[in-house]
Amino acid sequence: MISAGRGLVIIGLFIVLGIALLFVVDDGSTGSTAKASSTTTTQGSGPPSTTAAPITTASAARPPAQVKIKVYNAGKAQGSASKMTDQLRTAGYTNALGAADLKPPQTGTTVSCKPGFDGAEAAALATAVGSGAKVAPFPNPAPAGSADANCIVILGT
Repeated sequence: MISAGRGLVIIGLFIVLGIALLFVVDDGSTGSTAKASSTTTTQGSGPPSTTAAPITTASAARPPAQVKIKVYNAGKAQGSASKMTDQLRTAGYTNALGAADLKPPQTGTTVSCKPGFDGAEAAALATAVGSGAKVAPFPNPAPAGSADANCIVILGT
């Protein structure tokens, strides 16, 4: 009976050591996050059993059609926002809320998304916009007409 108790202690130590190693070894460089699993060891009339809760990871970006976008022209040629809206629709961003002008002029093109869309969705949209578009925080106050948008694109000079 003493050896069964020692065996349970050793198994428990290995489980704790394994979980600790997962936290130390995982440097997060893949961009996914994981929650540590919880482990439960039970002892009944038979041999001890160990069950581990599943590890969950961060979800991938939503498909472009699920991201509501609005494109603003803040310094490009007349009609640039409409052309970009059409380009993004072709790239799968079919939930576009139209185009508008924005004052004052801005230098550079930015993509800004509301919380919950400011990670993978913002990066994917910036890639679709191209031309060196940078991801920036969602402006406060928000531009007129952007209330229903998850992300906005501001085309600057």
